[in-house]
Amino acid sequence: MAGVVGDKIRLWEYIPGKWNGEVAAEMYRNPMKKVLAKHRALKKIWTIVEDNDPAGFKSSKARAAKKEVGMKELSLPPYSPDLNPLDFTLWRTIETRARESVGKRTLTVKEYKATLRRTALRLSAKIVGKAVEGMWGRIGRVFHAEGGNIKREWVHASVCVCVEIRSDVVIAVACPPW
Repeated sequence: MAGVVGDKIRLWEYIPGKWNGEVAAEMYRNPMKKVLAKHRALKKIWTIVEDNDPAGFKSSKARAAKKEVGMKELSLPPYSPDLNPLDFTLWRTIETRARESVGKRTLTVKEYKATLRRTALRLSAKIVGKAVEGMWGRIGRVFHAEGGNIKREWVHASVCVCVEIRSDVVIAVACPPW
């Protein structure tokens, strides 16, 4: 699970085992709440924009956890990872830079995950900020298309997404498909 707050990736957690409502609830109660409390401590309620993942985000356990920790949800349209900066831009950048950083060396899964995390957390504010700005443009195009399809430049689908949007804050969370 990855998260953007402002113009930096602030959250990068690996999901232990299978993604479901219980795991989503744990993510809301712990890593997400800690990141938001640290970087946006003055807020009493965080608005989280999410996809329509019924197994995790929309489960009764996840909804209860969000309410418990002070998160309010807004939903992205189904099948719209292109509206999220982590899926649309940043994931590709992280993968490319991680591969470049290790060259042709073979990594274990643990090493690869550590490389992805390190790469993500080191992305510059300029790169992350540009990705977030692009998200707002795509959301605007969907709005003007009255919810219809828009031209897609590139999409990398993931399992789950959420974005926090309020006063220059964006926390976008994506779970890569592995």
